[in-house]
Amino acid sequence: MAIPPGRSFDPQGGHADHLRLHFLFPPEELTAAIDALAQAWAAYDGARHPATRHTLIV
Repeated sequence: MAIPPGRSFDPQGGHADHLRLHFLFPPEELTAAIDALAQAWAAYDGARHPATRHTLIV
């Protein structure tokens, strides 16, 4: 499952700090995608972009 950046769907290029999940996938695929995102977020330490604040909203 691809998770494109939110700005891909904003004609003005906003929402760069968002991402877009396609909710037409079956529930088991969406669950797996959210689990993978949660694992990635847990592993993220912010060292590469320390001035950027990230928030995961589920």
